[in-house]
Amino acid sequence: MNVILSQTNPCGYVSFLNDTSICFNDSVDIVASGGISYAWYPNYNISDTTVSNPQVFNHVDTTYYVEITDNNGCVITDSIAISVNMLPSVNVQGIDTICDGSSTQLIGTGALSYSWSPPHSLTNSSIPYPSANPNTNTNYIVTGTDANGCVNRDTISVVVLPLPNVEAGNDTTICPGLSVQLNATGGDTYQWLTTVNLSNYLISNPVATPNTLTSYVVRATDVNGCLNTDTIRVALHDSANADAGFNVSACYGDAIQLNASGGVSYSWEPNYFLNHPTLANPLAFPNDDMVFTVQVTDINGCTDFDSLNISVFVAHAGDDAIICEGDSILRSIGGDPATTFNWSPTDGVSDPTIYNPTLSPSIPTQYIVNIENAGGCNYTDTVFINVSNPIPTFDTILSPGCNGVYAEFVNTSNSEFGVTWNFNNGDYTTDNKVEKVFNFESSFSATLTVQDSLNCTNSIDINIDTDLFENYFDIYYPNVFTPNSDGENDLFIVEVPGRINQCTELIIYNRFGEIQFISTGNNLKWDGRNNVGLELPNGKYFFTLNVKNGFFSQSGTLYKFQ
Repeated sequence: MNVILSQTNPCGYVSFLNDTSICFNDSVDIVASGGISYAWYPNYNISDTTVSNPQVFNHVDTTYYVEITDNNGCVITDSIAISVNMLPSVNVQGIDTICDGSSTQLIGTGALSYSWSPPHSLTNSSIPYPSANPNTNTNYIVTGTDANGCVNRDTISVVVLPLPNVEAGNDTTICPGLSVQLNATGGDTYQWLTTVNLSNYLISNPVATPNTLTSYVVRATDVNGCLNTDTIRVALHDSANADAGFNVSACYGDAIQLNASGGVSYSWEPNYFLNHPTLANPLAFPNDDMVFTVQVTDINGCTDFDSLNISVFVAHAGDDAIICEGDSILRSIGGDPATTFNWSPTDGVSDPTIYNPTLSPSIPTQYIVNIENAGGCNYTDTVFINVSNPIPTFDTILSPGCNGVYAEFVNTSNSEFGVTWNFNNGDYTTDNKVEKVFNFESSFSATLTVQDSLNCTNSIDINIDTDLFENYFDIYYPNVFTPNSDGENDLFIVEVPGRINQCTELIIYNRFGEIQFISTGNNLKWDGRNNVGLELPNGKYFFTLNVKNGFFSQSGTLYKFQ
């Protein structure tokens, strides 16, 4: 900027142009004229104080004075005031890191007008908020001008991050109905944009099972948040077409030629009944109606399945069985339809030429039946009929008692048999051991019935006659005893049969007929003392044995020696 001072006449009035202003850090040329020498002051931010046209670059408002000397030696003084305008506070904001291919919004503030550089990759370089889309790292400079024409600048460095190198994998072709494992790489997280027939669209390696040609697009995001996509194309081969052949009817034991087609390799199941299960035409040896399935693999590795039925003439005489002795059982031929039947042996067979005879063997028997159908196929089967006859056995122990004969019945049959005792007085029990009391000189009977797990039963009868009461007695007693505590013959003991002692009384008398000792029940013995425990003298004594209050009585003599 030039400010000119002019002289109108020697030593006359000198005027400057109007006071002016500059921007901070700017400069202005001030020009005086009409003199031969000049002196400017203050000497502050002025280029030369002795020239007519110095340049000033003051940072604060300043008034500069000049003394002009002309040819006549006249000195004229004047001044000019220069004010300093501060620069606008230009600022630029925006996201300074972007992914390749994306944009960022730049925002300039603090000025009245703006100019951005470099202008390429900007939507508009002369607005305060252009959108930037650089493909390399770029420094954007914004120049802002305020109302005073002052200019300031700011810079933003935009870093462009490369996109992740996403790979969805090579295109592939699979067989219909099969799956393929996808495996995307290059990112930190993944999202498959094609989700149809996909096991999980948020992992890198989902399983795809397309039913038609499908393009799977994956979007991967790296650790910087940059994302990229890639596509894998999964196509389908034509379906394999397996043919196992026609269904077949055969006799038992026949070999059947199979013949599959439609592929380059074959696998038959069940392979146990085939001679070569990996051939297209193996021989089958079924032992019953069977379904044979072949897996056919074509040239592309695609598989298909087909089956055929082989109907084998098989008939059954029924399951083995157990019957009770004297019973019978009906057995019918099952399985495939047949026309001729021949059972052997014929013993116990109601009609050996029909399909459903009644079998009633008296002993365990294995029956053989020959069966033939209308097509001439023969089949032989067997059925074993066991005959169950449980055998009852028992023990009986008879013992006389005060009220009659005690009979103890003990079942000794197989412990797995069920047991029932029936007595002639109408009583019955299912215990293995039972005790009954019968009168003397009477008759009684019992029946033991056993039953096995098949509910077969058998019985045995028991008939017993009781004797007279006195005929059960065979009483033993000593006539001498020596109660000297030597462990031998210390007691006079009377032994009575069975349970008679329960109603028997032993009385000891001295030679004067005086009662010395009385014992009853199970204690029929004397130790040589009286009933109050006093030792009795040696000598001759008498005893009486009374049964059932005198129903039976017996007396005797004994000697006591010390």
